[in-house]
Amino acid sequence: MKKKLKKNSFVEGAFIAYISIVITKIIGALYNIPLYNIIGEEGGFIYSCAYNVYSLFLEISTSGIPIAMSIIIGEYNALNKYRSKERAYKLGIYCILILSILSFLFIQLYAGNMANYFVNNSTDGANIKDVATSFRVISYCLLIVPFLSVERGYLQGHKLISLSSYSQVIEQFVRIAFVLISSYVIIKYYHLSQNFGVLFALAGAGIGALAATIYLKKRKKNNLDLFLKESADETIENDRTILKKMANYSSVVIITSISLSIYKIMHMRLILVGLDNLGYLANDAQLISSIISHWAPKICMLIIALSMGMTGSIAPHIADNYANKDYQGVKNKIHQALSILFIITVPLTIAMVIFSGSLYNIFYGSSIYGDKILAMSLILNAVGTFSTIFSTIMQSMGKGKIVCFANVTGNILNVVFDLPLIYLFAYLNLPPYLGALASSILSQIFITFVLAYDLKKHINFKYNKLYKTIQQMIIPLFAMLMFIFVLNRFWTVDGNGRIYQAFQLMIYGITGSIIYFSLSYKSGLLENIADAGFFKKIISSLKPEK
Repeated sequence: MKKKLKKNSFVEGAFIAYISIVITKIIGALYNIPLYNIIGEEGGFIYSCAYNVYSLFLEISTSGIPIAMSIIIGEYNALNKYRSKERAYKLGIYCILILSILSFLFIQLYAGNMANYFVNNSTDGANIKDVATSFRVISYCLLIVPFLSVERGYLQGHKLISLSSYSQVIEQFVRIAFVLISSYVIIKYYHLSQNFGVLFALAGAGIGALAATIYLKKRKKNNLDLFLKESADETIENDRTILKKMANYSSVVIITSISLSIYKIMHMRLILVGLDNLGYLANDAQLISSIISHWAPKICMLIIALSMGMTGSIAPHIADNYANKDYQGVKNKIHQALSILFIITVPLTIAMVIFSGSLYNIFYGSSIYGDKILAMSLILNAVGTFSTIFSTIMQSMGKGKIVCFANVTGNILNVVFDLPLIYLFAYLNLPPYLGALASSILSQIFITFVLAYDLKKHINFKYNKLYKTIQQMIIPLFAMLMFIFVLNRFWTVDGNGRIYQAFQLMIYGITGSIIYFSLSYKSGLLENIADAGFFKKIISSLKPEK
């Protein structure tokens, strides 16, 4: 019997997506432990360079179409324009095909020039040829991955968040299995170079995406009645109208995402330049830049997983309410989204910052740079979750111009202050590389403030309920932190082996979460921000039957 799919409410969809993303990101973070040991520091630098370039061109090749697809599908479903919805999906596929091929060809032709930007003929560390080859290898993934993004956007537009989330788990499992097995066999079994093993590791993105795409296609085929509906009085919108609507939504993501990806590449280069000017050796500078741009963010994925899951869930729901002029429904969902972010992100970030040294040691081993970089990166990503959600909210209501202004201006300010803050931190006898992260934090604060202010003006959104939520958090958060400090005093994490540290932090996390969420539930905090009965249903399912 074929298993039928069901639509998810906003909060339910957000939590399903969050759990799925947490699973995939934990696996993704953990697999970096053996991967880092297999490919080494130089291989890690090449790997991070390739992924930065890949991320930029992935944004170009998808052109914001997935999130635009999610919003358009949600809007057309709300207005019963089912045939227009399907036509929008097909047009999205055609656009993705053209852009993917163009992005692939560009990287193949100009890989050497881009590699020179990162390496610039350094006498030690990675060389231009190896970095350029890594760019060419990962470019093949651009012929596969963008199509998976369109499928997910289509499903999220139908509020089938769970199906999209399950595909992420499948993608991650297949990708990691391929990456670890292929790189290990190449380096350890055939005794080829670590840099050669990196090339096979990079191909894993395409293999995982292919597996997830096959899974989604099969599930869609078994549930066509959910998608292929008819409306008797519907007049299908012409291609020009649909493409214009798609361009309006996707242009926001194009501009903001590409500006962010360009910044990340410039950010990596500016760190190398700044540290070189301060007398750091090329090997040390490359290691620091790769930790900032790739290795520390892998651990920070636990922080941003919620905003990633919530983005896919909230866009179609707000688009639906906004299209039907249900402004109170829009405000309720915004309040839920921001409250959930505070309730989960803030305590998680504080706890991870406290144990940042142990966390970095568990994943990558001892490092004189890793713990400090990770602590600042966690704060950066926590602030970034709010700017991400505000951007999605505003975009779902057609406020793309302010989203573009805030994000592009924020990224420009980030670039402008990168080197000055690196030098300022050095002058203050602080680790200079933390200056670059401080610049990024200020940028995200700017973006969040601009969007939050405009949201208040646009729909008269009031933050009073959010302030009340924050006040209700204080006692549960304080109790959790006191428990952690007391436990760490009698059962300290520092100085133990990596496996034992991981076991300790797992116990800390489980017991701390029980204290925090138990007090939050008893105070009524969780009930105030969730759909009616959502947490009661979860709690009752955990109680043993009498």
